[in-house]
Amino acid sequence: MTNLTARIITSVIAAPAVLAVIILFRRIGLSLLVLAAVLAGLRELHRMLKDSGIEILWPLIILVSCAFSFLSTDLETMGLVLLVSVLAVLLRGLLSTKEPRKAMTNVAFSLFSIMLLPFLASFAICLGCTPSPGMGLSDEAGLTLVIIVIVATWMCDTTAYFFGRRWGRHKALERISPGKTLEGFVAGLIASILTCLILGWLMDSLSAGQAALLGLLLGIFGQLGDLCVSLVKRAANCKDAGSLFPGHGGVLDRIDSFLFNFPVAFLFFMMVLRNAT
Repeated sequence: MTNLTARIITSVIAAPAVLAVIILFRRIGLSLLVLAAVLAGLRELHRMLKDSGIEILWPLIILVSCAFSFLSTDLETMGLVLLVSVLAVLLRGLLSTKEPRKAMTNVAFSLFSIMLLPFLASFAICLGCTPSPGMGLSDEAGLTLVIIVIVATWMCDTTAYFFGRRWGRHKALERISPGKTLEGFVAGLIASILTCLILGWLMDSLSAGQAALLGLLLGIFGQLGDLCVSLVKRAANCKDAGSLFPGHGGVLDRIDSFLFNFPVAFLFFMMVLRNAT
């Protein structure tokens, strides 16, 4: 089985399963999915950093991830959770028995781990819980946008990979991700825009202009999120974060694009959709 075939099969199985959980169990299902993905991604990140001699504050970060997953119903609460998390990590660093330079390195990477995974991923929950009454939007507008983001991001990733492997000739940021090409980037961008246009029309949730703008943003920032995680992996001398998903790698390899796309989609919701009503 080729890597592309394995990648397609994995997506065909995983995508409907994730969407079914969100559709059936709504916000609680979304929170559980985010928590599971974050914890699995943190485990892979922990292993990569440990191999480089860095120990993140793993038990504390698990508690932080749980807090973000079940309390991130609005920006104010997210800000409070982030504040408490930063203070807790800094205080834990002060109590460390390790050599000061080593202790502060561990604290710095612990804060980075919190920002990269539980904090950024919690925007999916915040988006799904965004109250729409009074905005002239459906009560489920935020959750609908979550579904659009998931499908568009998956389509962007798969299309960029396929076109890059098949027709890619011009490398893009080869020092970070040798397999990325400009052809793949453009193909992923187009796929993201088309997916948002189709879903926006089918779900009657976005105008053509809004859908095209959202698709453009997701296509750009999703691929930047992929490159950001690739930079972390290169720094740790690791090609893939894991091997859970055939053709994709680990959980961190699978959710990297979402880490940028959900915050972008939340900003889109608040700055474009709300102001359009």
